[in-house]
Amino acid sequence: MNIRAKKPLELAATALAAALFALALMRPALPGHAAGEFVIVLDASASMQAADETGRTRMEEAQRRAEELVRGLNALDRVTVLRAGTNVDVLASRADKQTAIGAIRAAQAGSGGARMEEALSLARAMAQEIEGLDICVFSDASI
Repeated sequence: MNIRAKKPLELAATALAAALFALALMRPALPGHAAGEFVIVLDASASMQAADETGRTRMEEAQRRAEELVRGLNALDRVTVLRAGTNVDVLASRADKQTAIGAIRAAQAGSGGARMEEALSLARAMAQEIEGLDICVFSDASI
């Protein structure tokens, strides 16, 4: 399998975008802070099985970043984890941090495409019901 390595500028831009996105999602832990709501969408397409030069797959990297994001949330925040593969699977629904991390770790890349549009439609429908819901997508593709 021949896997194209990302160019340094493309890698830096991706890392900067991820860091800015994570920074935008951070909320201060203040007494009386209302619970926040998050949806994490994990791309589970076959391309997420590709590995970089360190041997880490794209899915493992997405899981690492998603777990890092969840660890930074407040204790009252709730997380829904969606796996977008050939089907959209709800791995955790409005879960606490530990349950969400377990769901993220359990996600596996599939052997087909990803129904990202369907997963995003579900997340947007949830946003209609839950005020202030934040949607976080972890993928190797531009959306």
